Amino acid sequence: MWGNAAGAASLARALTSLRTLIADASGSELADSALVTDAERCMLRPDFIRNSADIFEQAFDLADRIEQRDGLAAAAPLYRCALELYGGPYMADIARSNGWMLERRQLLLGHFVNAAERLAEQYVEEQRYRECVNVCTRAIDEAPDADDVTIWLLQAYLRLDQGAELERAYRRYLRATALNPLAPGATADRVIATYESLQRERKLGS
Repeated sequence: MWGNAAGAASLARALTSLRTLIADASGSELADSALVTDAERCMLRPDFIRNSADIFEQAFDLADRIEQRDGLAAAAPLYRCALELYGGPYMADIARSNGWMLERRQLLLGHFVNAAERLAEQYVEEQRYRECVNVCTRAIDEAPDADDVTIWLLQAYLRLDQGAELERAYRRYLRATALNPLAPGATADRVIATYESLQRERKLGS
């Protein structure tokens, strides 16, 4: 590669280090399949490596297809599986993220929030309100301005008669979005409109 013996030795050491890294992370069998070296070539085959982000994305896509074909109830277990696979912001430990990395991070976060929203809807339908709260809270920790998730969270708190938690979740959404509920046209925001509707429902029930 570099045209001299020192260069060849450096390449050999780099390949050995790379193989050791792959083997330590995922086993020697994967290292043998992913890193191919012989007298004429050196090839890294990334298709043999499946990281957690890829597996999460595949689980979400499968859940989405199942919902479109068979409905939300059939897809709910797969959405729950996808949520368990989500490992947080993509490559968050990389100090200087570039464009493609940030774009993929946002895509995966969007899938995570969507999976939480779909599962929250199913939990409300089944009157599993505490599980709905757990799912929504986790999603909002990652995306505080998630409107659909916040709506399901507010509804779950109302059904659990947890008015203080409902208020706290609503205020957190307002802080995240910098919305003023008293501003003209504020009720065009779906969370604000839902909150006001739930408040009327609470007064009627009291």
